[in-house]
This record gives sequence, C-alpha cells and structure tokens, in this order.
Amino acid sequence: MAPGKVSASKLKREQERAAKVKAAEEKAAAEAAAKAAAEAPVPVAAPAAPSSAPPAAPPAAPPAVTPTLSVASLSSALPATTQPPKPSKPDRPHPVKPLTLLEKKNTIVVETNSYLVKIKGNKKVFRYDVVISIQRDSKRANRASGVAKPNDQILTGTQGSDRQRQAVCLSLVNEVLQDLGVSVYPYDGASTLYVLVDLGQGTIERVFEKQNLPAKFKSEYFSDSEGTVTLSIKPNDKIPVLQVRDVLSEGLESATKIVTSMLSVALTMDARLSRFLITDGSTQIFNTQPRASPENGVEEREGIESKFRMAEENLHILADYKMVQFFCNGPLTQLEARCLKSQSAARKFLKGLKVNVVYDARQKFKIENVGPPIGELRKNVKQFNPKWPAIQRSIKIENPARQGERIKKFLSYPVENLIVAPDQKLLPKHGNAPRAPLPNARHRGTEMIGRKTKILSENETLQALGVEIINKPITVPAVAIPPPSIRYAGLNGARDVLTQPRLHKMASWNQANGAFIETSKLYKNVVIIVNTYNEKNSEKVIGTVREFGDSLRLSASSLGLPNMSVSVEDIKSEDWESSLRSAMIDWKKKAEESGKSVPIFLYADYRSLDTHSFLKLMERQQQAVTQQVNLDRSVAKPGKDTMRNILAKINVKLGGLNHRVVGHQSIAHLWGDNSKTLVISYDVCHSSGIQQYKEGQPCFEPSCVGFGYNAGSAPTSVIGDFHLQTPRKEQVDGDILRKRTKKILGQYHQNRKEIPENIIILRDGVSEGQYKMVRDEEFVAIQEGVRDYLSDIKSQKKIAFSLLIVTKRHANRLYINDGQSFANVPPLTAIDTGIVRKEGVEMIFVSHCPLSGTAQPILINILHNDAIFTSNTQLSHFLAALCCEHQVCTSIVSLPETVYAADAYAKRGSELFNCYKSVAPRLNFPLETLDDGSIDFEKITNRLAYENSRFQFKRIA
Repeated sequence: MAPGKVSASKLKREQERAAKVKAAEEKAAAEAAAKAAAEAPVPVAAPAAPSSAPPAAPPAAPPAVTPTLSVASLSSALPATTQPPKPSKPDRPHPVKPLTLLEKKNTIVVETNSYLVKIKGNKKVFRYDVVISIQRDSKRANRASGVAKPNDQILTGTQGSDRQRQAVCLSLVNEVLQDLGVSVYPYDGASTLYVLVDLGQGTIERVFEKQNLPAKFKSEYFSDSEGTVTLSIKPNDKIPVLQVRDVLSEGLESATKIVTSMLSVALTMDARLSRFLITDGSTQIFNTQPRASPENGVEEREGIESKFRMAEENLHILADYKMVQFFCNGPLTQLEARCLKSQSAARKFLKGLKVNVVYDARQKFKIENVGPPIGELRKNVKQFNPKWPAIQRSIKIENPARQGERIKKFLSYPVENLIVAPDQKLLPKHGNAPRAPLPNARHRGTEMIGRKTKILSENETLQALGVEIINKPITVPAVAIPPPSIRYAGLNGARDVLTQPRLHKMASWNQANGAFIETSKLYKNVVIIVNTYNEKNSEKVIGTVREFGDSLRLSASSLGLPNMSVSVEDIKSEDWESSLRSAMIDWKKKAEESGKSVPIFLYADYRSLDTHSFLKLMERQQQAVTQQVNLDRSVAKPGKDTMRNILAKINVKLGGLNHRVVGHQSIAHLWGDNSKTLVISYDVCHSSGIQQYKEGQPCFEPSCVGFGYNAGSAPTSVIGDFHLQTPRKEQVDGDILRKRTKKILGQYHQNRKEIPENIIILRDGVSEGQYKMVRDEEFVAIQEGVRDYLSDIKSQKKIAFSLLIVTKRHANRLYINDGQSFANVPPLTAIDTGIVRKEGVEMIFVSHCPLSGTAQPILINILHNDAIFTSNTQLSHFLAALCCEHQVCTSIVSLPETVYAADAYAKRGSELFNCYKSVAPRLNFPLETLDDGSIDFEKITNRLAYENSRFQFKRIA
C-alpha cells in the first residue's frame, strides 16, 4: 500500500468509531428527555443479586449517503432524522441527601478564579459534521457525502485531534464559510462545526485543487503526486440543532455534555482564529511563541486553562494561568544534553515523542523504542554520531513462516534524520517542570492571558451566541477547619508527646523529643550496598558511606530505634544488577543462618543513575525492605531531616507507625484508635499510550490499578497493593474490584477481629463524565465483593457505605486578596457555597501549604452516602485527619493518605512491570503469555503484587 493511504479496514474502523460517538450522543439526548421516577436506594448489605444490566445497544448503522450539493446550490435533500429513539429503560436516579453546610465559624473571604457567565436569550445553533479527505492522482472517483473511499486519506474524524492538522482544516473550512456569508462559527479544528444559520439539509462539498492549497500542505501531502482535497459539510444526523440555554440542564448524569462542548469550542474560537494553540479538548490555550529563549530543545509557553462549570444556580467559567514546557520544533539532535548520552536515558525520555523524517515529510511516527548505538547497527555511519542510540518504530509485515499472519518489525533511524513534531508538551516523566507560579504571579497571568485570548475580554463568537463572561472574579466565604493533634511516643518511658500542625509555618509540626509511636522490632540489621566500579577514589567513597552509617545509627536511637547494626558492602561490578541481586541473596542467607532478621538494604548511588526500578523489583523478589540513598546528596550531607526521613520510611515499611493523628470527636467512629470504619481508595496508572490497543489485538502494556486502605495492624495503619489490567481503561475491571475488595475486607477482619460498620470509598482520577460509571458499575462491583466475603463467613452484618470522588486535577484556584497582593488561603480551608456544583454534594478543600507556587485544592463529590457523613463540617474534619496521616512527613499533605497510597501503589505496580519486562530476557525471568501472544497480566500480577508476600500487611510503596 502506498505511503499516506489508508486501508479499507481502517476506514471501516473510522466509521465504527464515529457510530459509537453518535450512539453516545443519542443516549445523552435520551437522558435529557427521560424523566425517571425516584427510587429508594437498594440496601447495600442485602444478599440479593443485583439486577442485570440492559443489553448493549447494537452499533449504529452507517448513515445513508445524501445527495451532494455544490457550494452555490443549497437546495434541500432528504432531511435527517432528528428524533432520537426512546430509551428502553430510563436511568435510575441516585439522589444523595445534601449534607448540612459548614458551620460558619472562623470564616474568611476568598477570591476564586471563577467568573459569572450570563446567557441572553436562547440562540439556536446548527451542528454539522466535517470530513476533509485527500485524493491523489486518478483516485478521485466516488467522492460523495463525506464518506471517504479506501484510497483516500482522512484529515478529520479521529485523526483531527492532531494539532498540526487543525490549522489546515480551519483554513479550508473558513474559505467555504466565507463564500456562504458565515462569519461566526465555532469549529473544533477537526470534525465538528457549529453555525448560527441553517445551511440546509444536504451535503455541502468543495474540491480544492493542489495548486490552490498552502505550500506546506502541498509539500507534506502531495510531494510526489498530483491530487485534490475534498471538504464536505453535512448536518449531524443525531442531534443537528442545539439550544444554548440547554447548557443549564446538562448535569453530572449526562453521558455527553453536547451544549457544554459546543460552548467550550466557541470560547476558544477567537483565540484559534488569532493563531493561538488549542489543546486538551478545547480547554487549554497557549502562545505559539516561547516565553524565553529555548534551552536544550525545550521551551516554556504561557497559556490558560478554561472550563465551563454549572455552579449552584449560575453558569461559571474557570480560568487558570498555565506555564508549560514544550519540545522545540526542530532537529532531534537538540535534545542531546537531555537524553542522548545513554540508551536507557534516551528510551525513558523519548518514548512516545512524535517525530518527522527529514527526507520524507509524509513519514511521521511516535518513537516506540530506543535501540543500541547506530554504529552497532550500520557499517557506514560517517555522517552520523555512532554513539547515539538508534530511534525505533514498528511496522507490521507478513510472517514468512506462517501465511496470513502479520508480525511486528522494528525500523531504526539515526537521530540526525529526525525532526521533533511541533506543539508537544513535556510530561511529568521528563522532570524539571517550570517552577509553579506564586499566587500573585498566577493571578496576574490569568488576567493577562485571559484578555489576550479573549477568554476574559470581548469575545465575538460568544457574543454571537448570546453568552457574556463577567470578567470580575467571584468571591465566596470559606471556613477555616481547626487542625487535629499529632501524637508521638516519649523516650525512655516518658509520657507521649502531643503536638499540632502550625498552619502559619508550612502546616508542619515539631516532633521535638518525641519518638516513633510504634516501632518495628525488625530494624536492627541494616546493610548499605555501594558500587564503586567507576569510582576513581573508591576508598574515599566507602569512607563517606561508613560515616553515613554511623550517623544513621545515632539518629535511629533518638527516634526509638536503638542498637541498630549497620554493615557496608562494595559490589564493585560492571554488571551491577546481577551483583546487587547476588549480594542481597547472600546477606539474607547469612541472616537466616545466624538467626537474625531479614536485612534492610540501602543502595547508595548517584541521582543521575536509573537504578530505582530494579532495586524495587529486587525488594519484591527477595522480600527484603530496600531504600535508595543518593551518594551526592543524602550520603554526602546527612542532615537531621534527611536521617529522619530515611528512618521514617524504614519503620513504616517494616510495619511500624511513626505518629498517630488525634482527630475531632465527631469523626471518632470514622478515623482513630477506636474507629470501626474501613477506608478504601483506588486509582489507575496508565500504560505509556504509545500504542493504542484494539479489541482482540495482542497487548503488552497494562494499566495498573493501585489500592490504599487502612487494613493494617493499627486502625489508622494504611497499606496497599496493585493489580494489572487491560491498558488504557480508566474504568477498573469489575472482577478485579470484587476480588480486591474481598481480599481487603479479609485483611481488615484478620487484623481487627471484627467486621467494619462503615466502608468509605475514595475514588481518584476520574472526570465528571465518568461519575455515573463509577457509581453504577465500579461501586456495584465493590458491594458485590463485600457480599461475597460476608457470605463466605456466614455473616449477616449490615455495612453502611459512602462513595466519594476525590479530584486533584482541576482548574480551581483560591486566593486571599488584601487589596495589594494575592496569597494562598490558609491550610485546612473548606468551601461549600457559591462556586460548588448545583447538583450532587460537592465541597472544595485546601489541606496543605505548598512548598512553592499556588495551593491546589481537592474537589470532593459524594455519589452515595448511607448517612455516614451528616455535615460538611464532619467531612472536613475527616479529610483533615487523613491529610495528616502521611507517615513520612511532619506536615499536612495535599491528599488524604489512602488516596496518596493508592496513587503510589499504582505507580509502583507500573514501575515493577516495566522493569520486570525489560530484564526478563537477560535474567531469565518467566514472562507468561496468553494464546494470542498477549502478556498474561493476571499471572504477572500474582508474581509482582504484594498480596502473596511478607509485605501484604506493610506500607511498602
């Protein structure tokens, strides 16, 4: 197949995906029309089986081809059907009784980044589907109604999200609409267009000859051929007409918020026409020019994030300043200083990056792997740096050994032959993110970029829709929640030490002379392993490590860990992985023979070395606690705080507890020494996303579900685990949730000798559109896991449930405005009026004091509540206690501890899998597969997760 073409099967998949989107929109319209009667909640503890879900609707049939109309002729063809079919069964409402509002004590006035939106009248908006396709040479026949043929290349549809194509699509659509006299039109740069005039019921088509196309477009798509580009615009055949005011009725239950989506596109349209970069589903806008001079292939750009939000009785817009790093559009060689010095560094940094081939503009791909140096793969590499790693992509070829089977083959490119595609953000894995702006700078940046992008200034597109943004930030009353107390043990039999977070001093507390409240008895045997293979003065390094060991031993005594023994071993090996593994095995064997506890291994190396993943894999395989320490930081300058941090981690990993939180009396039954409540959090860490797996396709990269819960030896001891599942799914597999819930409840029962009276679920990492899925599918699976366990032990216990969504990634920001400058709100600040959602039960909570930048609140939405929480004040005290429970810190953290743990275990599981898969061939580790060649994630989970190890009751991540 010629380059740049798409196969018939690919076009078929495009049509199927479009049908699924339209089916979702049809469902949304049906939801808006359905008025289901309220039903009482089903008792959670009842053993009756849940009612079966309705069968999935069959895929929508492809739309009939409508007669093609020229731009000049807009006579009507057959009208599209506008009435969606009635749903077979209306959705069951799930009302949650609102909690009593916060007690208005210790109130402060807070300025937000929410702006009031007014809607004048009720404009009618017509919705159209856009298809732009390329035809080369003689393959132009049978172009009609926006359905591309097998030899066409589609620029819109699912591929329209490609940012580089959006400008081209916009210029073509603009030319056609200008000829039609349409000057205002929200367009997403891909496949959806909104206009305020009815363009008719048929398809509008325009054919652009090659000579009339932009030069850059011609060089990319017609470099070695002639051809045309066809643009077709036709009415959406499911929901062709929208009413602007309907945005006020789109709530959390809506499957797709069609009017909100339209307004989001309209909000950014003026910026799009002014050549700003629009990303993240029309929610973020960036300058296309860097803020300062680029550095080593990376530039910083200013931007703004903006989202519509239905708050209480009014529509609001959230606007938040962004400072984001982008890769420079230029030679891949410009990243030399950042990643090209080693194969492992290049693989970690470049995987997933989009690049173009210098000698063929049509060749674009995501970097899938980084191979050995190009000098090892090619003989004649005079024009290339032979030490730089080869950049690899995969293609599918016919398997010569098995007819009809296709196998993956990697192609290798020299770094010098590749160009970084434009407008790509750096990810957290790339590190060194821009310093978060302080409140004053963030507020000023929001106002400045908001005006430039027409978010907070006169917006022609919004005005045409009858929408006005009042560019004055909304102020609301907030409540300061008193902090809980923190308890440490007294040294040498002294009374316990009680302290409190000092909210005016980074929300931290002073441990003073207090020791860890519960210490493990397994801490005494510590081994520090170091590798001086590449050291010029190995004796000096070993001496520094021994001094560090002496300091560690002294610090341990002051924290209630006396008589620690510290040994040092230098493995001095080029093959550090095998040597580290052998050293751990040998030390474990010596300890067993001498009757000592399993050693705690500290591995001392440099920050620049990528050794953490393998160290954690050895921790799991050898079932021995490990801790990485940096030779150039922690070991060289062992300060008091550093030592406390290392020892705090060790004590927790061994099953100890560093401090206890003494919460407000209103939550004594929910959290504390006498509580009878199980708190479970879970989150998903996705695979790299470089390859999009389709149903039935062999799969090699899982997503990882992390769990955090208080089922340890103490009522407030938070532990956790992880489970691998099919990749790129935000929804957690129901079987995994049932199995894990049953296991967690069993652990709680085993350690507490009782069944909890309450179970509180804190779900992290989902968007508003997924709330219904979480409540109606994931939550049901959790309840089934509880029922299964109760049935197994023949218990009739009735357990109350609460389901809360904890959102940490959102655009809300809060400020204290003293008339001259802006500052962060105090830690433990709660808001439940003014800017919270009009439906559901929502609260905004700032727990922490950021080390730098502006505080990030968390949003709490209650989706189910069996009267566990009765007031927002009580909920705030609960959150405050959990945010003080992070056992390694002496300050309040930004997330409840179970959520923090779930996130850590999800990342740890993903890290372990990637490391295991990487070293398996070299170290002869088994890597089980299924019949279709996919990796067996269930067996790998059993091999790597902590449930079958000595860490199942420990906080190891």
